[in-house]
Amino acid sequence: IQGAAIHVRAGDLLRQPENLLMTIDYYENSMKMLSQTYGINKFLIVTEDVGFAKSYFADAEINYSLQYQTSNELEDFITLMRHQYLISANSTFSWVAGAVGLAELFISTEYFYKPADKPKTARNEIIMSFAGDMIKS
Repeated sequence: IQGAAIHVRAGDLLRQPENLLMTIDYYENSMKMLSQTYGINKFLIVTEDVGFAKSYFADAEINYSLQYQTSNELEDFITLMRHQYLISANSTFSWVAGAVGLAELFISTEYFYKPADKPKTARNEIIMSFAGDMIKS
């Protein structure tokens, strides 16, 4: 699917405060990079909590078209896998979709919950910090 998908993991992270929710800066800077580099200005946000995602992006300083999708885990995974570009959450779910799917490029975090808890960088992966700074391209 041409364009970009964004995985926003919220449900379990909102119920477990010890887990790290991705920062809006991470998402904003990732969208900005895809827009400036590849001309992407429409993003499909795939999440288990559309209400949260809409409120999360409501105050973001972005000028992109955002659409939202929630479905069952299999359909969401397939959607993430089929997109040309993917912005992953701190989640093995979306990281695996980016690593084995059709994405020409996917952006992911430096770690999921603690340093060194991620597999090696995939061939098509760009790493951003939780704060939204480019670490590895």
